[in-house]
Amino acid sequence: MTVVDRFTDWLGNAKLGPLDAAPALAVLYFLFQAVSLALIAYVSGAGVGIDDAEQLIYLPHLQAGYGGSQPPVYNWITWLAAQVGGTNVFTLKAVKYAMLIVAAASVYAALRLLGYSQSAASAGLLSLMVIQQVFWGAQSGLSHTLAAIAFTALSFWAMVNLIKQPKPISYVVFGLAAAAAILAKYNCALFIAGLLAAALSLRDARQVLLTKWFAVSLAVALAAMMPTLIWNIENLDALLARTNKFDMQAADSALPGAAVSFLEFMRACLSFLALPAVVLAIGALAARTAPRDWRHAATGGDRLLWRTVGFGALFALILVLAAEVTTLRERWMLPVLLMMPVAMAVWTDGMQKGGAQVRKVVMIAGVACAIGAMPVLWYIHLAGGMGLGRSGRLDYPALYQEIQSAADVRTVVSDQSWIGNFRLLDPDLTLLTDEVPHFIEQIEGPAVLIWLDDKTPKGNVADLLLEAGYKLGDVRSLDVPMRFGRTRMVSFARLERE
Repeated sequence: MTVVDRFTDWLGNAKLGPLDAAPALAVLYFLFQAVSLALIAYVSGAGVGIDDAEQLIYLPHLQAGYGGSQPPVYNWITWLAAQVGGTNVFTLKAVKYAMLIVAAASVYAALRLLGYSQSAASAGLLSLMVIQQVFWGAQSGLSHTLAAIAFTALSFWAMVNLIKQPKPISYVVFGLAAAAAILAKYNCALFIAGLLAAALSLRDARQVLLTKWFAVSLAVALAAMMPTLIWNIENLDALLARTNKFDMQAADSALPGAAVSFLEFMRACLSFLALPAVVLAIGALAARTAPRDWRHAATGGDRLLWRTVGFGALFALILVLAAEVTTLRERWMLPVLLMMPVAMAVWTDGMQKGGAQVRKVVMIAGVACAIGAMPVLWYIHLAGGMGLGRSGRLDYPALYQEIQSAADVRTVVSDQSWIGNFRLLDPDLTLLTDEVPHFIEQIEGPAVLIWLDDKTPKGNVADLLLEAGYKLGDVRSLDVPMRFGRTRMVSFARLERE
């Protein structure tokens, strides 16, 4: 038996302390990443990326809704964590990796409740790590998408728990989990709809849902979402701020709009599932399985998993076609397709031949993706990315000192959320972008407008300020030091009332 065989046998069958090995190892990995990446930021004097910086802008405010077409759950969790841990990089990383721990624990617990073996549940858990948006995207950036991953998985566990243990508290928990998912990312509503449709198509689950107690789930979910629903109605501009990303009804093609939307939907799905499918194919080849080896009677868990993905994808396709969406990033399909690699991995539990070998390949691939991402993530946190991603490398203490040299600035306005990094230096600053609802009314003097890479302001924030009666003072441009010896132009000007 090789070292790899011994490791995968241990991973799929052993325990690490009181916990099964795979989920325990996943938790340790995420904890290590949270601490190591925060330490790198502290030691190097780095700022944070654009997504974390956006969280820092909203951090002082606990509201029913925020700007940028994003729901509020991730902001709420970050706010709560900051009340405990303070405003620092450790808090931001703790929230990010807590979301991934919730996702891993929820998927594993749900699979075990569905009756899958420890080996199959371990493979299902580690199949998440061969999703590019999980092993890379969720760790290198993103914020609200992390909450979508966590609460999509938690909602699936809550449904399985409800089916297996239909107690009053289970109905309440499912209602809360479903609401949290939708308030994490609005496209999670497609997953919840798919999950409910899948459950209603199964006899045992249908008997649990078609009772008066399910009204409790609906009432709890609606009550949890109501403040945000009201806020969205009152702030439609903020809710719809980023819908232009979908390029709805904007196709420049000889094909009909529906055909373009369908092809874009298929491209996004195939791009999302490409790596998990390749891993499964390698596993099938390594196990020397034939197509007949993959045929077996589906269990109740198999039906729930596959139908959840199928119904969710169908609802997503209908929405894409109806809106004539022509740009669909694969990460926007994440809630709908998250359980697809899991379903593929645990299907091997019923195989008479080769299933164990396929699961070993899935587990090895998941571990390899997790470990392989580590040094690259460390480098990215040190060196930053491209464009706005490089903003985390700026010498913010030096820039902050220059801004404050002329006056005791209390408000910093910009066209991009990189300015959130100033919150790490001064928690009391008012930080605003044009995506913050009613940002003009929140400006407190003295205030400055600040921007990157040019001597004149970019974006429409300057025009909005001029329309509101502000004028720009003298523009000052600086070459701000960055890590590794480079500089980047930053310009700012005082905001003065006309």
